[in-house]
Amino acid sequence: MKKSKSKNSSSVSQTPATPMSSVTPSSDAASRSLASKSNLWIYIIIAVVIVVIVVIMYVVLGASDQDKTKGSSQKSKTTVTNAMSTNESMEVLDATTLELSDRDMALALLTENEIATVTRQSGQIRSAPVEFNDHLEEDSWDYVTFVARITNYRSTGTPFVENAVTRHLSTEGAQQGIVEKAGDYQRIDLPEKIGDSSLAYFIPAGDGYPAAVGVRFTYAFWSAKVFVYDVKPSSVVLSEEELAELASDDALITELTPLATALAKKQLTKVKQLASGDERYLAPRDNVAVSRLPHVLPNSTYIGEATVTDKEWFGMTKEFDKEVLPGFISGGLVRHKIDSRKDEVVEIILLEFDAPTIPDAYKKNFVQSGGSAVEEITLPAHIDLTSDAIIQDTIAELQSAQGNYLIDVSIFSPFNTIDREAATQDLLIITDYYLKNFFGIPLD
Repeated sequence: MKKSKSKNSSSVSQTPATPMSSVTPSSDAASRSLASKSNLWIYIIIAVVIVVIVVIMYVVLGASDQDKTKGSSQKSKTTVTNAMSTNESMEVLDATTLELSDRDMALALLTENEIATVTRQSGQIRSAPVEFNDHLEEDSWDYVTFVARITNYRSTGTPFVENAVTRHLSTEGAQQGIVEKAGDYQRIDLPEKIGDSSLAYFIPAGDGYPAAVGVRFTYAFWSAKVFVYDVKPSSVVLSEEELAELASDDALITELTPLATALAKKQLTKVKQLASGDERYLAPRDNVAVSRLPHVLPNSTYIGEATVTDKEWFGMTKEFDKEVLPGFISGGLVRHKIDSRKDEVVEIILLEFDAPTIPDAYKKNFVQSGGSAVEEITLPAHIDLTSDAIIQDTIAELQSAQGNYLIDVSIFSPFNTIDREAATQDLLIITDYYLKNFFGIPLD
C-alpha cells in the first residue's frame, strides 16, 4: 500500500495540468531521480538510527548480563569457599566433644573386603572382631578411645594385617603417639606423606610373629596404624631360626611397603569420614544383639562395644574354612576392664540366631573344642544346664545358650597371662549379673 500511495502522489502535479506531450522526458526523469535520492537518504538515516539503537541496547544488556554473571560467579565462589570452610571445620572437629559411639569408631577400621581388595587377597583372609584395649598399657600420650582389629591369613592362621584407629585429646597427642609407638624400629621412606604426618618402619620377626612393615599417620585429633605381616610362613608356629631367616630378607620391605601404604591411604579416607560426623559413615543403631549388651558390670569399667558379623566370629574361633553361620541374625560385643587387675578385660559376645538349636549345639561342643590344655570350671546349678566354662593360663571363658542367643563371656589379658583364681571368681559373678539383668535368669 505504501508503495502504491507513493507512486500516486508523485504523479499528481501541484500546478495546473498540462498535456502529457508538453512534459519533456528529461525533466520528468530528473524529478524522479531527486525523489528517489531523498527517499534513499531517509532510509539510510532510519537504518543508521536502528543500528545505533540496537548497538546501545546490546551494550547495555550485555553489561547487565556480565554483572549478573560476575555476581553469580562471585556467589558460586563464595558458596564453594563456604563449603570448603565448612568441610575444613568438620574435618578438624574437637575429638573430645565430637559425638561418636564406640560402634562408629569400630566402623572406621578397614574391613575384610577392603583389605582383600587392596591387597588382592580375596577369599584368602579373615578378620576377627574389633578389640578395645583402652589404657591397658602405660602410655605417656593421652587419648580418648582406641579400637583395633587383626586379619589373619586363612591357610596358616598367622596375622596378615593389623589395623587400629585412636581418638586423641589433641593433635599434639596424636603426633607424639605415633612417634612413641614407632620406637627405634628401622625407618622406611614413604613415597608420599599420608594425612598430617606419617612414618613407616620395619618390624623384625620374633615372639612367634613374622616380620612386618608398619605405617602410622595422624589426621587432626586422630591417629591410625596399619601393619602388613609377611604371609609366607606355612605353619602357625615358627622356630626363631625360621623367623630370623624371613626377617633378614631385605626384599620383604620392598614387597610389603606398597601394600601397607595403600592400606594406610584407604584408612585415611575412612578416618576423614569418621571425623566429619556424617551419619552416612556411622554405625546403624538397630542391632538387636548390641542393644542387649551391658554397659555396667560388677568389678569392671566399660571400655566399648561393637557389632560382630558371622565371619568375624569365625575369625575369632579360627574356623577359617567356614563362610556363613546358619541362622545368624545379629551379633555384638562389649568389653570392660577388670578394676583390680589392670591387664585383664572381660568381654561378652552375644550372637542372635533364628532358632534355639544353633546356640545349644555350639554350647555342647564348647568344652571339647578347647582341647587338652583347658580345665573345665564347675558351675552353679542355676546355670549349669545351659552353660559350660573352661580356664587356661591365658583365658577363662563361659558359653551359655539362652533361647535364640549364644552368650560368650571371657576374661583374658591382651598382653599377659591371667590370675586364674581371681578370673574364675569374676567370670561367675559377671555371668550371674548379666543373665539375671538381661535374660531374667533367677539366682539361687
